[in-house]
Amino acid sequence: MNQTQQFYDGLASDYTYIFSDWNEWVRYQADTLHPFLTNLGFPDGATILDTTCGIGTQAIALAIKGYHVRGLDLSPDSIAQAKANAEQFNLIHPITFDVADLLVTPQNPKQYDVVMAMDNPIAHFLTDDDLYTAFTTMKSYLKPNGLLMTSIRDYDDMTQKRPRQSQVSITDHDETRRIIFQVWDWYEDASRYESEMFVLTQTGDAWQTKSHKTSFRAWQRADVTHILAQVGLSDSQWHMPDESGFYQPIVTARLQF
Repeated sequence: MNQTQQFYDGLASDYTYIFSDWNEWVRYQADTLHPFLTNLGFPDGATILDTTCGIGTQAIALAIKGYHVRGLDLSPDSIAQAKANAEQFNLIHPITFDVADLLVTPQNPKQYDVVMAMDNPIAHFLTDDDLYTAFTTMKSYLKPNGLLMTSIRDYDDMTQKRPRQSQVSITDHDETRRIIFQVWDWYEDASRYESEMFVLTQTGDAWQTKSHKTSFRAWQRADVTHILAQVGLSDSQWHMPDESGFYQPIVTARLQF
């Protein structure tokens, strides 16, 4: 088990509590990503592969809007949570969830109109070679003229400011309070940072503390664009939040023939 899988396996049962209302967050994703994809030529009814689906946030959001969605993730515990989460929603088309690793390129994979990896997942790939492999795997799932899309934190800005922590999330549910935040320790050259996520849970007067550690590469937009071109994807475009409505920068690229 690698560090990234261990991080998300450990976090799977608490992940929804990062948001004050996770169901509302799913609806935000649906209302944001549906018009974004439609404007790029992929309306509801298109096929989508979410290669880093986690607990199912984007996969469920797009299935609500009528897309045909399959979700993959490195973390078995996240996949189990995604299956349970999907049962809470009235989906037009059911979602298939499976465990898969982007660093293992499949043989003869089924192909999709859109292949995505959202919510900063590519920052877990710490080397150029690993990101190249991950994008190559995503490319292998694309139909001709299909769209690859991924979102990351705005590291062009963050590497200048080097923030030390995330926002604090406080949620109250079933007489239980959870406080969740991350502490970030940057490398001297700002190329990477170590993240420790703390989950503090209060039940009555008792508190429990858990922490989950992982590493992130602070990918610059120019470097991501370069590697997309290396794997044979073209028409790379960055869509910033003020344009897309999405909370992170999104990069798209196409498999053109």
